[in-house]
Amino acid sequence: MKYGLILGSPSIAEQVRTAQRAEAAGFNSVWTIEFFNMHGLVRLAVVAAATERVQLGTAIAYAFMRTPVLAATAAMDIDEISGGRMILGLGSGTERMNRDWYSMPFDDPPAPRIKDAIGLVRAVFDAQSGGGLVYDGPCYQVNNPAFSRPGAVRERIPVAMAAAVTDEMVDEIAIAGTPDKVRDQLGAWEDIADDVFLYSPIRRALVCNRSVCRKTWTPSWIRLPFDHLKKSRRH
Repeated sequence: MKYGLILGSPSIAEQVRTAQRAEAAGFNSVWTIEFFNMHGLVRLAVVAAATERVQLGTAIAYAFMRTPVLAATAAMDIDEISGGRMILGLGSGTERMNRDWYSMPFDDPPAPRIKDAIGLVRAVFDAQSGGGLVYDGPCYQVNNPAFSRPGAVRERIPVAMAAAVTDEMVDEIAIAGTPDKVRDQLGAWEDIADDVFLYSPIRRALVCNRSVCRKTWTPSWIRLPFDHLKKSRRH
């Protein structure tokens, strides 16, 4: 089992200290959040520069409050800073978050729109070697013949979603609930346990005490590759 930690502290300095302690304690991943008063990708870049081994993710970055091109290029920047440790977690946010917090429209159904957004994110990753970026989707259209991304560490960065979507859209899925509840949902837990990541907003004081962490889970998310989710449902 691999454990991850959501960095819930309000200040960047506190998040960096928590991430460093989590890395020293053997956590597999740390994740920044995004809210009306904090930018998840900027904070994750700071954490990336202050850590060496731990995987880095956004849980989540808002998909509709910025363009998919900005989300993808920010992910590639953080991937370069971290030496290939980035996971781009995306979510739509609620209608109220979009409209009232960021003055962004929320007129179209979110599921087709976020599918198209992820399609554009992946097109950006695929265009990094040069030759331009052309994308023509139902919601997003881009024509940038000069696009390239020198210095990219990986050909493609993993994309995760905090939603029930299809395996064509993302590499991983997040399921809300306590560990026991998610075990019931997934079924054959023992067959997939080695590939499952748990991440939860454990308080900073608990980071170095795994036995206490296991006893004090707040409602958690499970993230795992889609092929394992399919396998669990076949049992």
